[in-house]
Order: sequence, then structure tokens, then C-alpha cells
Amino acid sequence: MQPFITISFLFVFSFSAKSQSKLDTSKYAIFQFDRNIPVTFSKVCRTTVLTPDEINKAEQVLIKCISNYNIQQQKYSTKAKKSYPDIDQNQFFIDLSKYKRQYLTVINEKGEKEIWINCFRPWNNSGFNYWRKKIVRVNDGGNYFFNVIINLAKNKYYKFSANGIG
Repeated sequence: MQPFITISFLFVFSFSAKSQSKLDTSKYAIFQFDRNIPVTFSKVCRTTVLTPDEINKAEQVLIKCISNYNIQQQKYSTKAKKSYPDIDQNQFFIDLSKYKRQYLTVINEKGEKEIWINCFRPWNNSGFNYWRKKIVRVNDGGNYFFNVIINLAKNKYYKFSANGIG
């Protein structure tokens, strides 16, 4: 699987949901849709291209998604801190500036553009050097690995899924 466009984006994300973007060609890869990639899209969809403006729009929706996730995680981190005082509460939150992204875009049965965004955060020198050529899939890993589908026509996200902790 070869990406047909490789563009990158860096988002500086704070927990107050303020963001600012800078072009960074090391942050994302765009893949052409292939039914052999295990992504949940409707059976009636077709491949399409993704423009830089659409990437910006998708990133704004992704920021909202992660902001909502981080708000939910605040509750869990507070509970965890009570039971485990030495726990690092930062592990509960996602800082998008630390993640690489893989985009896979389709037109759904309603003619709307949808993007599956696969996000991962390399750690311990595991840079996933193949990430521009094939989709990164791992078991466990917590929120170092998550994905979501964004509907650009509706400006909404769905099927957000962070990996579990092993």
C-alpha cells in the first residue's frame, strides 16, 4: 500500500483547546482507500482525494473530539489519583502535537466525504518507520493509539476508539 499524497501537519494543542497549526511534513500520510484495510466504512463507498483545506477542516473536528475525550479523562484521572497517589495523570490525556496521523478518505453512500484518521504516538525509539507505507495497527498501547472517523459534510466525528491498556 503506497500513500498517493504525503503531507504533514503539526498541531500545538493545549488542554484549554486553543490550537495553532504549522505545516510539518513529518506528521501525516494519506492513503488511498482499499477494502483490504480493516476500516469500518459502509460497504457502499468509493475512494476520493483529500485537499489541504479538507485536512484543516478535519483537524479542527479532531481537536474538538480530543478536547471532549480529555474532559472525560479528567474524571478518570482524578479517581485514579485518589486510589494511586503516585500515578502520572498526564497518561490519561491526549496531546495531539505528539501524534502522527494516517488519513484514509472515502465518499459514503450519501455522497459525503468521510476520513478515517489513525493516530499513534511513537515511544521508546519505536518510530514505526513503515507508517507512510502501511497502516499502523497494534494491540493495547492505551491512548498512544486511537482512531476516529470524521464526516466533513456534517463537521462531526464518530467511532472514536482509543486502544486499551495491556
